[in-house]
Amino acid sequence: MWHRMLGYLQDFFSVSPREARGIVGMTVFSGLLLVFPAFLKHQLYRQTPEEADRERLRLDSALRVFIGERQPVHQPAEPRGGPAANVRAPAPFDPNVATDSVLAGAGIPFFLVRRIISYREKGGSFRNKEDLKRIYGFPDSLFKRVAPFVVITGTKDRKPEQGREGRIPPVLVPFDINKADTVLLQKLKGIGSARARTIVNYRNALGGFHSASQFEEIFGLDSVALGSLYKYARILSPPSQIAINAITFEELARHPYLRRNRKSASAIVRYREQHGPFASTADLSKIIGVPPAIAAQLFPYLDFRAASETGVD
Repeated sequence: MWHRMLGYLQDFFSVSPREARGIVGMTVFSGLLLVFPAFLKHQLYRQTPEEADRERLRLDSALRVFIGERQPVHQPAEPRGGPAANVRAPAPFDPNVATDSVLAGAGIPFFLVRRIISYREKGGSFRNKEDLKRIYGFPDSLFKRVAPFVVITGTKDRKPEQGREGRIPPVLVPFDINKADTVLLQKLKGIGSARARTIVNYRNALGGFHSASQFEEIFGLDSVALGSLYKYARILSPPSQIAINAITFEELARHPYLRRNRKSASAIVRYREQHGPFASTADLSKIIGVPPAIAAQLFPYLDFRAASETGVD
């Protein structure tokens, strides 16, 4: 499991095994640094429900002043037994058009208000109350409190041919996967920026794809992303070749098919040094240290010309 995870990291970031182990170590250390403050706060600063309610009321009042709401909110004094018994209920609001002051007046924290506004600015919209839960960090407790006041209006004007978020989906045509960039790949369903970088990095490490079946080797792609690649990705240009009679061990061991089997890369170089240049795939099949499955994967990438013909001294 450990070696498999390191292999995925090497494929994703195109790094060496040592660098992959460093990434794992830094990730674990960073995670501990992020969790420790929350753990410390939970242990040292515990509030009773009454204290939490009073703190929320103070923060809501300060927030309304901060965002420029000028209408004063008069709240009765808190009785000794707990928070104010009568707090003004928020007015009904439509998250598709409500201003930041209206959203804050409904009791939504300022950081969530900014996320809702940003979501709308990027073309997103809310079809029903439950869509508010799509906003990152929107807690269920807050949703239950504001849901009775959410009123969705204006959805009848949405055109049926538009996408889920109100945007017209891009028109896609088949393209050459060996020349596609991350911008083009992100237009495919199920492929975001991270997956697009993974695809490009793996393709470049291979030297290009020679078969659509290689798409399944890409780390982190689900059935939706794979379906998009099978539908639109075409292999219209050949992959680059490996000068098998001139390449060094270090260069050969960086290829994805040999990165996790450096012994095979070493066996190929040693065989060439002992028996001379390779003439065909049959010569590669004679090497005991190279499993047939790995040899079959390498065959489409091998150039068997002599070193002098490839321009390498």
